[in-house]
Amino acid sequence: MNRADFRQTVFERDDGQCLVPWCLRNAEDAHHIIERAEWDDGGYFPNNGASVCHKHHKAAEKNWIPPQAFWKWANLDPVTPDEM
Repeated sequence: MNRADFRQTVFERDDGQCLVPWCLRNAEDAHHIIERAEWDDGGYFPNNGASVCHKHHKAAEKNWIPPQAFWKWANLDPVTPDEM
């Protein structure tokens, strides 16, 4: 999957809304739950993506929102580079 398809798939799955439960903003980015540098192929798997607004994307990038939270909020099975 390429970046554009990843983004579209994640946004469609999450109805275009930020996944953070108390946030009412539209999603502005598809966040890689596990950093894409950890993957040989960039980590473009829907279970490694979360729709987020700009504010919560920054928080996720700083690890203020852990991967486990995104998997729970999106009702996803965790996926890691070791499993792929």
